[in-house]
Amino acid sequence: MNSYNKKDNFGLRLKQIRKKMGLNQKKAADAMNIGSSALANYENGIRFPNEVILKKIASFYKVSLDYLFNNIVAQDSNIVTFNNSKYLDLLLSKEYSLALDYILNYVETGVTLLQLFKNAITPILYMVGDLWEQNRISVIDEHLISEEIEKTIAIVSLKYEKKEFSEKNCLCVAPYPELHLLGIKMLSELLKFNGHNSFYVGKNTPSQDLIKFIIDNKITIVLISVTYSLNFDSAKNLINSIKNSKNLQNTKIIIGGTAINKSNYLELGADFYSSNFEDALQTVENILE
Repeated sequence: MNSYNKKDNFGLRLKQIRKKMGLNQKKAADAMNIGSSALANYENGIRFPNEVILKKIASFYKVSLDYLFNNIVAQDSNIVTFNNSKYLDLLLSKEYSLALDYILNYVETGVTLLQLFKNAITPILYMVGDLWEQNRISVIDEHLISEEIEKTIAIVSLKYEKKEFSEKNCLCVAPYPELHLLGIKMLSELLKFNGHNSFYVGKNTPSQDLIKFIIDNKITIVLISVTYSLNFDSAKNLINSIKNSKNLQNTKIIIGGTAINKSNYLELGADFYSSNFEDALQTVENILE
């Protein structure tokens, strides 16, 4: 059985923070005056920093030591803590029925859909990606887990009562050839839960079809996810196509994803940047006020 220990969790948290700041390993290491190879070892769970370096890392990233040592995504204090490692072990062992039961039991504790996605599903996606980057699981393993998580998202979303839809429509999409779409799929479900008629159209949808869909369905807000910088041009072209359509002058575009930050979103032509689910949901509410 492939397990994911606390050192892995710490390393993944470091990597998440660095990427969110838009830094590569060398720039982050140089800024903290530590070796880039040392930082790589910390992020990959090979070594663990001493107390002096821990404080240096926390100071540079402007986070507390508690934040660095907590589970992948900070847990809400008023809900039951989700054991990400146990859930991942079930998925890696291909115990898919047990994994689904484990998620459904978590739902029964009373967590909201947002808490479920933030505390249970999202950390697993990062953990699986990290294992794949380290060649500790195969591409097939990664695909199997992604398929199971996609099924789980569909199942658990039906467990939550959604508000009556507003008259404003949203479209959640990723530019071609993005393949990591579970984050934007979860965001679409959260928008529905909050009372917005949200459409999720999956991957590899041609831009011309998207434009027609946006016009035909009177889409007010388009939310775009980009997880790889290699897809910047595709995202920019999609945004330009929307902006240049005479029928879509008032359509607002929110962009996010692991490849997007406050420094680059305007270059792609988006109106707003969101760093997480809560940020995206609040931005939608602000636009529709």
